[in-house]
Amino acid sequence: MLKSDIDAPDEIVALLKQGRQAPAGADVAALRTAVTAAAGFNAGDLRPFDGPATFHAVYEGHAPDGRAIMVRASVTSHEDVACAMGLNDRIHSACASAAVSTPGQIACDMTHEHVSYDFEVVDRIQGTSLNRLEPQEDAFRARLADVGEALARCHLGVPTQGFGLLDPRAAMSPDAPLTGTCATWAAYLGNHAEEHIHILRDHAEIDGETASRITERFAELSDIDGVSPCLLHGDTTAANIMLDGSGGIVLLDWEDALSGDPLFDLAALATFHPVERHPHIFEGYRRMRPTPRDQARVYWLYFLRISVAKQVHRIRFGLNTHPRHERARERIFLALGHLESTACAYC
Repeated sequence: MLKSDIDAPDEIVALLKQGRQAPAGADVAALRTAVTAAAGFNAGDLRPFDGPATFHAVYEGHAPDGRAIMVRASVTSHEDVACAMGLNDRIHSACASAAVSTPGQIACDMTHEHVSYDFEVVDRIQGTSLNRLEPQEDAFRARLADVGEALARCHLGVPTQGFGLLDPRAAMSPDAPLTGTCATWAAYLGNHAEEHIHILRDHAEIDGETASRITERFAELSDIDGVSPCLLHGDTTAANIMLDGSGGIVLLDWEDALSGDPLFDLAALATFHPVERHPHIFEGYRRMRPTPRDQARVYWLYFLRISVAKQVHRIRFGLNTHPRHERARERIFLALGHLESTACAYC
């Protein structure tokens, strides 16, 4: 929930709203020089990449041996954003040990020796974005099950300590575990929760009655305990999932990664999809590990918490006029409806 929780002043949020804009003072020639120094090769064809991004400007190019690369440059030096880049190599290594495919980090430069911003050089995955399969519903659902399986491998293979967004300082040592910044899972879930409800109310996204219903449900989050934390992706939109050349699942963009309850990751994935697709997520996940059958209520509490945070993100980043905004708001009422009943056949 980094995009809704980032404690950044309005001018930083305004910069991030611009999406594809380059970092302040960016110059492609200077970036080529910096990449050469950091990665040890000349990426002479480096050029801006035409794709969506929030926290980074993205460039594409090739190494001299023809290998396709991407360069992600931080558009802001704000600590909550910039520090996440230093974690990517640790996350890639941890995922590799769990047989979870992610883009390999070739180099990361946070010295500002050649350019005034942080950047990383990563392998470009050759394949197809999952969102290309959206028109083919049966194929999409089958791949969604594969994503569930990939998340299960990550949750099984990458235990963590603490809870919430990852602490880059704790990961400086390669032998140290990935560690969240919160002492308890409840503390992370409750972070900014009341403020988020007020934001939705102030922007007429919900009325007073709905705000009270959400507040009542959020009070239950503090009762969730006994969580054994593991690495969570946190932002499994279809645009962050690739099918590689052999059809395998590759998980991209780990800037929202956190330490917490694996069921939270399943709920986060489900918020991107209509409810008819949710059973396929669980089907794939259960190929690798079971999910407790008595956790349906927790699942919908997480779904509600994430849906509220996403709606705040849309408001903060000026997306509340997008045609999909109304559909996104419906997730809140979907979760409330399930929490006010007891049925969930697939959780």
